[in-house]
Parts: sequence; structure tokens; C-alpha cells
Amino acid sequence: GLLFLYFRKGGLFGFLGDYEARPFSLAERLLTEPRVVLFYVSLLLYPVSERFSIAHAFPVSTSVIHPFSTLPAILAIAGSLAFLIIRGRKNPLISFSFLFFFLNHLIESSVFALELVFEHRNYIPSMFFFVPVSVGLTRAIHSTAKRGMRHLFSAFTLLLITALGLSTFSRNFAWKDTKSLWIDALRKAPDQMRVHHNLGFSYQERGDLGKAIYHFEKALRSPEVHRKDEAFATLYHLGKAYSEKGDREKAKSCYLEAIRMKPDFSPSLVNLAVLFEEEGHLDTADRYIMEALKTDPGGGVTNLNTGIYLLTKGMPEAAVPHLNIAVKEKATKGKALLHLGAAYKWMGQRGRAYVHLKNCSELDPGNLTPRLHLAEIYVASGQQGKAREEARRIAEIIAHDPRILGQVADLISGKGRQGGTVFQGDILKPLILSAMTRQSEKMKDLGETLKKEMEK
Repeated sequence: GLLFLYFRKGGLFGFLGDYEARPFSLAERLLTEPRVVLFYVSLLLYPVSERFSIAHAFPVSTSVIHPFSTLPAILAIAGSLAFLIIRGRKNPLISFSFLFFFLNHLIESSVFALELVFEHRNYIPSMFFFVPVSVGLTRAIHSTAKRGMRHLFSAFTLLLITALGLSTFSRNFAWKDTKSLWIDALRKAPDQMRVHHNLGFSYQERGDLGKAIYHFEKALRSPEVHRKDEAFATLYHLGKAYSEKGDREKAKSCYLEAIRMKPDFSPSLVNLAVLFEEEGHLDTADRYIMEALKTDPGGGVTNLNTGIYLLTKGMPEAAVPHLNIAVKEKATKGKALLHLGAAYKWMGQRGRAYVHLKNCSELDPGNLTPRLHLAEIYVASGQQGKAREEARRIAEIIAHDPRILGQVADLISGKGRQGGTVFQGDILKPLILSAMTRQSEKMKDLGETLKKEMEK
């Protein structure tokens, strides 16, 4: 640990520089953490699902008397530690179990400029927390001579465990998906920037741009931040949302503000390049791309976005090396495979295109974009049977989520782009419509709707 601090943090006390980005000082953190540790204890002793959240609104202690609970918390922990150490010889199991709890909270509740509170920090410290409770219950059950009392203690223990199990089961509903998780957090910490940002991002991933923009803008106005500069990420995603809605000026404004806050944030640089390229300002676009690659030459996101940018410029050969870097990272692998397939299809290398698109569709079976590319490749290769099978899968995806009909119509009609390539509507239109009319009545109706959308 000391070597890490010395070589990676610029000296044994180099970690103190991390406080520059935090909205609290070292002294404020040290004053706040005793209250946080007691809060962790309360979660273990009173674990109802309504008290749990991925985000907690926890006011910072600015002095030993503000808030009032600061000094009592410090005295309570100091007194507990003294008592456990003194009683260590007489009650070693009890002392060990609770000292283990405090010792394992030491790193994340001391001088390092980490987040103030996270529930997952309780996992390992709580390992022995209930050993004394279990021992006490067991002794109570076996020490009484009356069978009725033993049954009563046993029934109480069983009811307690059942209640805790039901509480866990109830809490799992909040963790169903990212949207439900952050909606739950919003009820408990409505003023935190991170909560609104992550909920907005969840809506953005689902294509609900209206709600995404609302929560991103709400995030930018939120008073509680975890880092002084964290707004740059919100501005970036807000720019993406505006760009997807077609409001380029607002998108550019958001990206430029994000770059002002964090000049080396390459995704904003690349997206700005794309916007300027679409407007015909090629010199400006190229400048932003070069700047992005200079700040993050080996980054997966940077190289993915650079590859997509080069595809939109009609340069698939130049895009491939960047996409090959992006495909090595787990976070960007899926999109990199998709755009590599599109690039190779454009270059006429159907074999390579097929391999990447097939891998992409296996990685994300519900994504229809690689399947549209695959259907084109099958038709171009004379494999009509495989083309029809791929069209059938595309029809099933559409039937599963009819909201994407407009997106599909745009892509097939040549209005929408994926990876800088326009799909061949004369191949895909009859193929997909034919696949839909051969299915159920519901699918036929969707096929008619799709046909009308494409005619628009």
C-alpha cells in the first residue's frame, strides 16, 4: 500500500490531492465518517428495504456540533472501541466480531478521498457482526429448562429470519433493472446529481429521449454532487440526446461545455467532429478527431467513435484499425463488431463482414441492426434460404417491440444510417415484409404498418 501511494499517487501523502475534486475537505470527511459508520450499524440492526438505496443523501459534518449528531457519533465509536478492547480477554468472540466490523471499515471511512457512503462497504465488515447474536440466541434456547420457552425462542428466531428474507425479496424489486433501481434512489435522494444522471441515462438507452433530457437537465441543476467536475458526463449525454433528436446547436453547446470542464474527454471531441462533418465543416471536424486521438490514443470508446466517424466520411479502410482496437474492450466490443461488419460489407469483403456481424448478433440477440446487414449479405451471396431465416428473426424482434417500427422504416428506406452505410431498401423491403405476412395476424398488421411507415 505504501509503495502504491509513493509511486502512483506522487508520494505517501499524494492522495490528499484527490480532495481538490471533492465537495468536502479532509477534516469534513473525518468528522462525517463516524456518523456514516453508525448508519451502517443501523442498517444491519434495522434492515427494512425502505432504508436501503444505491444513493444516500448524507449531510457533511462541518464541525463537531454541526450537525448535532457528529460529536455523539465520535464519542459512541470511541467508547465502543475502548470497551471492546478492554473486554477482549474476557469475551474474545464478542470483541473480535465487533472489532472486525470497525477494522474493515477503517480504509473506506478514514483519510482517503472516497465517496462518503456506500452500502456495499458493509458486506465484508458484517461477516462476523451477527455471530454474537447467533450465540446469544442459541444459548437462550438451550439454557432454559422449559420446553415451551425453547419453542418460543425457536419460533421467534424463525420469524425473524423469515422477516429478513421477505425484506430481501422486497428489495430485489428495486434491483430489477437500472431504471427501477434509480427510480427507487430518486425517492430517497432526490437532490443528488448522480441519481438524475443515471436515471436519464437509463431512459436514453431505452430510446425515451424526452425523459432522458428532462433528467439530464434536472441533474445539472441538482445541488448535491459527488465530484466538482462530474457535470461533464451529464453534458455529454445531454448532447447525445439532443443530437439524436436533431437539435444540433444544443448538442454542440453541450459538448463544448463538457470539453470546457474536461478538455481531455475524448467522446465529446469525437461527437463534435461528427456534427461538424455533417454540416460540411471538414477541417474543424478533423481537428476535433485528431485532438481526441491525442488525448486517448488507446481508448476503446475513442477508437470506436473515431471508426464510426471515418465510416460516415466514406473511409471504411481507415476506420477498420480503430474499430479493431475498440473490439478488444468489453464495454465497446458489441458496437465495434457491428461497425467492423458494416465496414467490411462496404469494402466488399463479405466473409469478414459475416464473421463480425454474426458475433455481434450472438452477443446481442435482440439487436436487429446486425441482422439487417446479415440479410443483405445472404441475398448478395445467393443464400436465399438464410436470408429468409434472418428476415424471420428480424420480424420477431419487431413483433416483440413494435415501437421500433419507425426506426426500422427509416433504416430500410435509406433515411437512417448505421456505421456510415445506407441499407439497400430494394433488397430488405420485400424480404422483411414477406417474412411478416407469413406469420400471425398480429404480425401481418405490423407488416402493414411498417409498409405505410416506409411509404412516408
